[in-house]
Amino acid sequence: IASVYHLFGDLDTAVTYYEKTLEVEITENNQISHARAEAQTGHLLSEANSAGVMNHYSEAINLFEEVAEEELQAEDYLELANIQIYISEFDDAIDYLRTATSKFTKDDNKQGLITSLQKLASIYEYKGKLALATKCFRNIAILMENINEEEGEMRYGHETLANAFQQVASLELKQKNLDPEIAALEKALAYA
Repeated sequence: IASVYHLFGDLDTAVTYYEKTLEVEITENNQISHARAEAQTGHLLSEANSAGVMNHYSEAINLFEEVAEEELQAEDYLELANIQIYISEFDDAIDYLRTATSKFTKDDNKQGLITSLQKLASIYEYKGKLALATKCFRNIAILMENINEEEGEMRYGHETLANAFQQVASLELKQKNLDPEIAALEKALAYA
């Protein structure tokens, strides 16, 4: 129910329902579900610019960290990374994103992998680690191309692919790597 209210933009009602979900998860003593609900409540509160965001995020981090690593899914690590990004703990976010990337790869979840790589690339670029950002963006573009080929349809449109290769070209240029930059621009133009 909370997700529906969130979808329609009624964040206050969505938060109320997520908080009710929290009460149920606490009662049922399901730590992973409780951590996920805390994180979702934190996200909603941050969207609504409401107080209490950090309380929910801190609780989610504590709960996730108490769970055995093998019980956590790739999405849980992505959730932890999102929280760390929100509180500007980028090194911790990178660690969680690397774990998420590894798990998404193992699970053959290409969309999850793309999401993780996009977040990693953005952090690396922000931190000035351009070679790592470039590698992530290049892998994203290649994954998108592979998904289109495997599915036999354009799941990722020409504009999306052109933007991905354009990002690679831009980063190559910042590093003064002209040959890879030209190659990436040629790929971008092929999709433009």
